[in-house]
Amino acid sequence: MTRILATGLATACFVLLALSAAAADDPAGTHRFDFGFDHRARYVDFDNIIDYDNEADDENRFFRFRTRLWGRLQYGSLEFKLQMTNEFRHYNHPDRDDSFDEAFVDLCYVKLDDMFGSGWSMTAGRQNIIRGEGFLFFDASPLDGSRSIYYNALVFQRAFGNSRLEIMGISNPYKDKYFPVIGDKDKMLIEHDEEALAGIFTHTFPSKAVLEATYIYKRETSPFDAAESGYSPDRSMHIAGLRMAVPAGTSDLFTAEFAAAMGEEDIDGYDLPDRDIASWAGLAAWKHTFAGSMTPYVKFSVAGFSGDDPDTADDEGWSPPFARWPKYSELYIYSQIRERGIAQWSNLWFANAEFVITPAEPVKLRFSYYRLMAFYNWVFKNSGKTRGDLLEFRADLKFFKGLTGHVVYEYNMPGDYYAFDDAGHFFRIELNYAFSHGFDL
Repeated sequence: MTRILATGLATACFVLLALSAAAADDPAGTHRFDFGFDHRARYVDFDNIIDYDNEADDENRFFRFRTRLWGRLQYGSLEFKLQMTNEFRHYNHPDRDDSFDEAFVDLCYVKLDDMFGSGWSMTAGRQNIIRGEGFLFFDASPLDGSRSIYYNALVFQRAFGNSRLEIMGISNPYKDKYFPVIGDKDKMLIEHDEEALAGIFTHTFPSKAVLEATYIYKRETSPFDAAESGYSPDRSMHIAGLRMAVPAGTSDLFTAEFAAAMGEEDIDGYDLPDRDIASWAGLAAWKHTFAGSMTPYVKFSVAGFSGDDPDTADDEGWSPPFARWPKYSELYIYSQIRERGIAQWSNLWFANAEFVITPAEPVKLRFSYYRLMAFYNWVFKNSGKTRGDLLEFRADLKFFKGLTGHVVYEYNMPGDYYAFDDAGHFFRIELNYAFSHGFDL
């Protein structure tokens, strides 16, 4: 599968564009070209969120600047999009050189609708894939932060009635090798090469309830030899997931999601497995929206991500297949670095309460509280399983057309799970300007 995707995905955008343009002679269809750019500026400040120790100098203060330039062609049933991206950082603390980063192909895909008849579509190339609430599919490149989330994939969709079936083939190498990179900095996107085949079936009921079933077969292969520092065990997994979103009237929404993984881990890189994989993750939430001009709502949720039991030879620790991103907390993804890795939601369960209000049209405020717990404590050799009490505040702002921003502040008071008990914080302020324009052809 690697060779097929490696040779096919790098050229699919251009080959399919030429073939489809010749076949998409549809004078009644949409013929349009759109283009645009966006620039994101962030200031980030965090401290103590890796070890919760005031004596350790691990404070970080830096700016992040990301620029994206894109163009999209729609010609009948054909859509082609190309997006180039660059992000660099300026550090205030610790003192580091500015990271003028590589410019890379962020998106490059061809989408064909009705290719095998009504309801069929195919998307081939570099694309973003977000499904459901990002529990299984969201970010395929966690080591570059929020710089990009793309997949190298071939996706077939078939819509029929109120249902949709998707079949995906995915190939994500640990470093970009499918497209040219300008100013190559040799950036790692993930710790290993990833390949996957996935199927997603979604059905929407007349009541607007949604049922989604997912199956993923995934392989993770280390590009390093066992003696090298970057080596990670080869893994193969079968992952099955089920998601439900059930509205009750116009004010209440119940959501639940569960996934389980089974597979094998080959620590030494040989054909015979060294450990079995058996892990799970689940989430349940209730959201109630109150009437009124400020549309306030409350949301209560519980979630669990299995941990690796130190008393067994198996690996029971959950590893998100394509969802290592700050879905629950910007702060806590860094606290996981000393365990299974950044944004590895594992050995964790929590209860959460959230309140959101829109006091004015350009402003939305969110207040959250998390009680964080662990199933096991084998990392820090403490007896406790209380990870901490996490407080979150976020304000989203709309200044004028094209210019948006937000402010995030999180504060975690660590529990007896950790060796130290000094509180940690995460602060971020962002401004984002987006411009787009288009014309009919």
